[in-house]
Amino acid sequence: MSDIFYADKGVRVYPRSIAKIASLAGLFRLQNNEFVDKNGRIDMYRVLEKHALYNVLEDDLLPSNIEACSSQDGTILISETTFNNLCDGQHRARFTIAHEFGHIMLNHFSEISLNRGSEGEIKTFCNSEWQANEFAGWLLVDPLDLKTNAALPIPLLSMKYGASNECIERRLSKLDKVL
Repeated sequence: MSDIFYADKGVRVYPRSIAKIASLAGLFRLQNNEFVDKNGRIDMYRVLEKHALYNVLEDDLLPSNIEACSSQDGTILISETTFNNLCDGQHRARFTIAHEFGHIMLNHFSEISLNRGSEGEIKTFCNSEWQANEFAGWLLVDPLDLKTNAALPIPLLSMKYGASNECIERRLSKLDKVL
């Protein structure tokens, strides 16, 4: 399983700003607007079906703390529980799939192979896990729509976008960096 990617702390990849990552997620949303409902919620199951190779595995075939991971060939391996939760629209599963999709869209696997042997602390903007988290958050929550609706209570925004309260709070705190 050496070609499977589940680095808790991330690995060094090319630097990307929040604005660049949000722009890439926004471009994907625009190009795939048939997956975005009238409330701004993106259907991550349909994104997965159309744009990703994936396999659903019995839960015990992945390490106990891994809900999904990506292999170097771009296949997303998803625990059965996470897949079922995605189908039920649960926020964490939606974010998890958006995160793994982010690794693929950000081309992390080719970048990882180019950056092997890099030593020392990984700066935030060069961290694969940070980048995938940012991509996931901006894929789930469109910044322009969020700016328009920023006065709404966070739980309402959470329901609107199908993202956790924490994800909404983080997007709100970073809006000025992407708009």
